[in-house]
This record gives sequence, C-alpha cells and structure tokens, in this order.
Amino acid sequence: MDNVNDTFLLELNSKIIKPDLQVAVFADENVLQKRLSERNVLTRFERGNQSYNELLYMNKGIIELEKRNIDVLCINNNTDLENNVEEIVSCIISNWREK
Repeated sequence: MDNVNDTFLLELNSKIIKPDLQVAVFADENVLQKRLSERNVLTRFERGNQSYNELLYMNKGIIELEKRNIDVLCINNNTDLENNVEEIVSCIISNWREK
C-alpha cells in the first residue's frame, strides 16, 4: 500500500526462517468498512477506504508465500470470531504435533 516493490520486500525477508504456518485473517471489504466506521480513530492505512487495496495486496502476498511452499491458513473473519480462533488454535496444535 506504500508502493514498496515486491522484489525489495522479498529480498528484505530472504534471510528470515520460513514459518511453519502463516495465518491470514481477513474480512469482506464491506464488513471492514462497517467496522472502521464504528471506530473513533483510524490509522493512515484505515482512512480513505483502503480496504480494497489491503485485500488485494494480502491476496497477492498469500500467492507469493504459497509459491514458496509456505502453508497459509486463510480465515474469513466476517462473523464467528470464536470459531475462527478455535480453527487457528487447532491448526497450530496440529502443525506443531507433526513436527
């Protein structure tokens, strides 16, 4: 969202140990915008309806991680936060037991 080059980001992170699991938590654009409208203070990334770009770049990042054989657990957090937390914890425990 800050016009940082993909190659730069990949090089910057090239020496970092690959994670066993990456968790991507997202919600639909309209859900994000509704939640943001209920807040009193917004960050520069939250102002000006950046949700579309955020979701676009998140999807692009997920694709890049998967190309590098990094497992990405994608959680749609439109509703049911409790169930989503349980799914994340279950996946982490399962992944840990496999190692």
